[in-house]
Amino acid sequence: MKRGVIFLLITIVCCATMFVASACDDASQNGVLDVPGGSIPPEIEEEITLNTEKVSLAVGGVCAIEANRECTFASSDPDVVSVENGVLTGVSAGSAVVTACAGTKRAEISVKVGGVMLAVGDSIFTSDFSPMLLDTIASDLGYTLVRDTISGSTIAPASSVGIVDHINSGYYDELIGSVAPDLILIGRGTNDVYWSGVAGNPLKLGDPDSVNSSETYGAIRYSIEYFREKYPEAKIVWTNSITRSDASLDRIREFNDNLNEICTSYGVEVIDLHEATGITTSALGKMTIDGIHPNQTGRETYRIVIEAALRMDDAADLFSEPMSWSKGYREGVAGIEYPLSLEGGEGCRIYSTDENVAVYDEERGKLVFVGKGVAYIVAESATSIAVTTAVCI
Repeated sequence: MKRGVIFLLITIVCCATMFVASACDDASQNGVLDVPGGSIPPEIEEEITLNTEKVSLAVGGVCAIEANRECTFASSDPDVVSVENGVLTGVSAGSAVVTACAGTKRAEISVKVGGVMLAVGDSIFTSDFSPMLLDTIASDLGYTLVRDTISGSTIAPASSVGIVDHINSGYYDELIGSVAPDLILIGRGTNDVYWSGVAGNPLKLGDPDSVNSSETYGAIRYSIEYFREKYPEAKIVWTNSITRSDASLDRIREFNDNLNEICTSYGVEVIDLHEATGITTSALGKMTIDGIHPNQTGRETYRIVIEAALRMDDAADLFSEPMSWSKGYREGVAGIEYPLSLEGGEGCRIYSTDENVAVYDEERGKLVFVGKGVAYIVAESATSIAVTTAVCI
């Protein structure tokens, strides 16, 4: 009898214990813990919010990811995109997913490196005048190149070679097909500046606020709106007009300022070839073949500036923090030093592309020639780039 009572008591205690444990489990699963006199609500873990869910990068390009809480990041394929302290770097062409982790929360970013680049340019971008310039840029940055590069071409309608002409004729539908570009690099405008300044020529720049697509400034807006609507995922970048011997420098600068203002209003980035390359009026004889088209030295300067700008983190608007060398072209012999001041260059990285030819002594502000050849002294900040060409003879 006593044994039966003891067994019954033990059974009751065990059942009660199991019931409490089960209730605690249920409460835990429901996020609520019951206690005498009420319940304690759980601490709600904050979700991860990132500044973007999708990123397109060039090879070598970087992009900083911002999160609302401290996170660790991991790449699904470090051979395509690497990540360190929230900074993504394009390693090679391809796609990967970067995951942000904090506590039990996760957030993902789709990353595409490289892709298809549509280049819309004039003679400066053609294979005839600038052999392998665009090909090298595309290859270095991981893009497959598609061209619309025509000598004498413009933005506004002009003998069927303007961007507007090609839009209206359906040219880009045929050229691109069903493959949408990831990057649209536009290098037109210098011919608009030239032809609109020739007496009797019907091509007009128009008013900077114009929306008339038959005039250059209106055609810029028309072109951006077309590409934005047709290829909403593509990054659009415009290069401005360089110095040329047959056009007024003031006119070129006025066009560049208006181009920048229009592009900025659309969130389109501008690469400042005019200032960043250092191809000044006095350097045209050294950097071009005819006062307009770059020679081998000029083309290499173009390549460095364009590649660096396309790799920057949302920073190809090079007007925002202008940076320039006191001279865009320097020539000397081994052992010679020249003063070389950098304007607006705080917080930038300065390097030589070939230290066997020339180096920059930053402490003394001196360009030092070392041996025969051509080198480029590059000053690069988060938002700007300037190049000086150093030729050791």
